Amino acid sequence: MWFSLLILLVYLSNSGGQRILIRDAPPVTIRRQGVTSGVEVTLSKIGHRAWMYLGLPFAQPPVGNLRFAPPNVDPLPAWSGIRNGSVHMPSCMQDPQMLHNRNRVFEALMPNLQIRMSEDCLYLNVYRPEGAIPDEKFPVMVWFHPGDFHSGSPSLWDASVLAAKQKVIVVTTAYRLNIFGFYSDSSSEASGNWGLLDQVAALDWVNQNIDSFGGSSQNVTIFGQGSGAVCVGLHTLSPLSRGKFQRAISMGGNVLQRIAITTFDTETVLEMLADNVTCFRNTLTGCLKNIVAEELYKQGGMLTHWGPVVDAVALANGSRDPFLPDEPGILMAADGLNPAAHMIGFNHMEEAYELYDKVDAVESIGVTRDRFENLIREMVDEEQLPGGQLAPMIASEENCTLNVDFVLETVIFRYGYQANDPENLRGNYVKLATNKKYGSTAFRMAIFTSKRSPTYMYRFEYKLRTTKVLVVPEWIDAAHMMELPFVWGMPFWTNLQNIDWSSADRRMSENMMNMWTNFARFSNPTFKGFTVKWEEFKGISPKVMVLDKNLNLSFPDQEYNFWADYYPKVLNVAMQCCQNVTTDGASISSLSLVFLIFVPLLLYSFPIDLIHISASW
Repeated sequence: MWFSLLILLVYLSNSGGQRILIRDAPPVTIRRQGVTSGVEVTLSKIGHRAWMYLGLPFAQPPVGNLRFAPPNVDPLPAWSGIRNGSVHMPSCMQDPQMLHNRNRVFEALMPNLQIRMSEDCLYLNVYRPEGAIPDEKFPVMVWFHPGDFHSGSPSLWDASVLAAKQKVIVVTTAYRLNIFGFYSDSSSEASGNWGLLDQVAALDWVNQNIDSFGGSSQNVTIFGQGSGAVCVGLHTLSPLSRGKFQRAISMGGNVLQRIAITTFDTETVLEMLADNVTCFRNTLTGCLKNIVAEELYKQGGMLTHWGPVVDAVALANGSRDPFLPDEPGILMAADGLNPAAHMIGFNHMEEAYELYDKVDAVESIGVTRDRFENLIREMVDEEQLPGGQLAPMIASEENCTLNVDFVLETVIFRYGYQANDPENLRGNYVKLATNKKYGSTAFRMAIFTSKRSPTYMYRFEYKLRTTKVLVVPEWIDAAHMMELPFVWGMPFWTNLQNIDWSSADRRMSENMMNMWTNFARFSNPTFKGFTVKWEEFKGISPKVMVLDKNLNLSFPDQEYNFWADYYPKVLNVAMQCCQNVTTDGASISSLSLVFLIFVPLLLYSFPIDLIHISASW
């Protein structure tokens, strides 16, 4: 035991962790597995203690013949004696540099962060408040980490403050990533979605065992950010996840985004992979199971964007039930959602750092008119690629041509009308990119979910005040992932001694933790402790809570409808296919296009000032 405590102390000192070791937490007996120890930690900034139980296996190691297979949970890993629950187990296979690149906040907080990796990685961590268990037991929140399905680790997400301060149990779980988690050869032998099936296994473990830790298996909330939020959405649609949770929170990502389902030329990728690892294509899957994990990642981990797939096609032979029977949008439209209350949201400037990284001198001089138009042209061109909105039409028709200039002019009319100032164009581009990718898809998802279950939508606009955490450019407020320090209570982490968090940041974190756990406990984010009432999102009267220094319930931006409803019509009109470009033998004229697009766009974009615009036209 002394050796394990030494390891824990070394881990804390290396990671910049927040905890101060006091004593062992009470041991817990886990059914069919054994007894685990835990650690009690003190959180001096909030005056509470938490018990944490780390590195608990929820499936057999996914190695050898279990690589590219559903997690094996029968039997669960078992042990004799008392298992050491004081240290994190290795993270799943990935590129450590990618982990750093995708986590600006963590890179700023813990620049020397190091993680261990192994293919044997199916472990979860349980954080709970110290002390007696309430009669109704603690609500449970299960976290799916972000990382674009290629990177991430549960060990980054210390839930001690969230659990202890809010009196909830938080479970952070690993799941297989990149080629290990999402390899598919489009057959029943390797149908894909292994990482998602790992999450199902973790939810099963929670349902069967969380009561041993004081949690309620009837009060489970799944929550995630980025690709973790996509996972949340996929579980709300999967028949394999039905009944395993009661609430769902999607933050800065959702299942209707383009990244939710991976699309690539499967045969081309598999041929390349076979060449890289010197395997025959017709025996590739079996051959891959015999390759050392590090070599497999090196040769195939970044070969394509591995991610979720509709596995029902590969499993049409009925060998087992699919995780995802169809495309998310189709399932939602067919009322295929699992029963669960929803909280869905995004950040005001999700795409700000994408622009920051893409455009030179964007901070100092903004975005020129030419660059603004080129960025939109690139966006429109991507609609024709796999996963783009026009990809299905292109696949089903021959000799289709997109009038890119027509779509470009429509979007510019919406976002660049009479705007030439580089700073304004910079803001307009971030706004359109954010609302296209995040806002409109979150809005569409809320429309679907609100028909079946209580739904709450938010837009996070708060700008981090504590500059020692991350120096945020003046023109950026709430970029991608910037809500996470507040949800996870980082201003109250004890061992971040070099950071003097502002009182405003601490208050914002208090509010965010209260809202998230109110939702987990009551299915209502402002049920307790708030004077502002967060009204449910309803299709006939949609309301969005703006999360800033002052909370403000408002109606959604018109931008959401523009991208969700109007933009697809623009693309359809601009897509000219052989059998669709004529009406009674005559080509659609430019004047017809004007009436189809620009006249409604005037009414849509500028309903109040239409007379002025008509005169200027």
